Amino acid sequence: MRRVTLLTNPDVCNLRCPLCFLNQRALLHCDASNARDDNRDCVLDSENARLANSNGERFSDCNKERNCNKERRALGMGEMPFEIARAAIEKYAAERDVSGKRLLREVIPSTMGEPLLYSRFDELLELCESLGIPLNLTTNGTFPGKWVREECLAKLLCACSDIKVSYLASEQFGGWKANVEKLVRVRDKLRGNADYSEAADADCADVDACCTKVDCARAVNAKCAGIAKSRIATVSLQVTLHKKNLQKVPELVEWASAIGIDRIKWNPVVFLSIAPRELREMYGIDSTQLQNLRDELQTELRSQKLKHEGSLFFDRSAGLCPVGGKCGACPFADEVWVWPDGHEDHCPNPERRFGAYGLRTF
Repeated sequence: MRRVTLLTNPDVCNLRCPLCFLNQRALLHCDASNARDDNRDCVLDSENARLANSNGERFSDCNKERNCNKERRALGMGEMPFEIARAAIEKYAAERDVSGKRLLREVIPSTMGEPLLYSRFDELLELCESLGIPLNLTTNGTFPGKWVREECLAKLLCACSDIKVSYLASEQFGGWKANVEKLVRVRDKLRGNADYSEAADADCADVDACCTKVDCARAVNAKCAGIAKSRIATVSLQVTLHKKNLQKVPELVEWASAIGIDRIKWNPVVFLSIAPRELREMYGIDSTQLQNLRDELQTELRSQKLKHEGSLFFDRSAGLCPVGGKCGACPFADEVWVWPDGHEDHCPNPERRFGAYGLRTF
């Protein structure tokens, strides 16, 4: 496998984004109007309350449990024990191709929830560093706790191949923009101090060849010093395109280019089959709008330095992906998702994991 995604803490997040798949699922039955005002897990915000009530279904016991909406939002699988995370990483890190080169290129911590809130994140980071495997991190940009400190951002940038910051979180968190700019400044500082000499790159052209079991980030092996310094993460924006942010795209591209963002991943909003009708009406984008944006990004908004990628440019819509099936054109065919209980999934379709199909199977 080229990449392994660990659902380390899918139920733990410090934001409540309306388009989150777990939130879409939570709105299926929750009647927020019945909730007590002091139940912060249930009364998310006025918008979610409208969406919950618009679904036309009643959850009469909504005000009887303080964590009712939290439970309905959650997968209910808890946090991944570190032993499961370690076993999955070591299993796939041991796989080699015919030439002996390691197949595993990246480890991705939780794609649901905020990965930096995983209680064993430091240990996960250390394990991947010891194996010379970078993390590919997607965060909401709050950088909770110590992670907002410059030295901790530097640690992440040295341990990751890419840090994607969700633009959707900017609608929930006022400090999002300042945190992204701070992350880019730290990246630039690290890049400015890095040794990109041809000799170092030549010595460490393949990290697997020189340090399969050595902690490259700490440069224990002198030959690895060059690649340890030059492997500074790129900083990307993960943009969920929806009706409310479509007009902000030119401004976002201009700002991202100005501060030095490396890449923007444009992903049109995906709705679960169980998502309320009002949610679709509030955030949905039609195919013509998406095509116009695609053309615009490939022409007048195109920047030589800023890369534009993501499912917006895929030939096949995520909504057409066969649930539980194998799609020959799937770009995720050589990836695996490991759940908190250790079972594995090879299909990334959110409908399979969180929608009606998922509700039947879990």
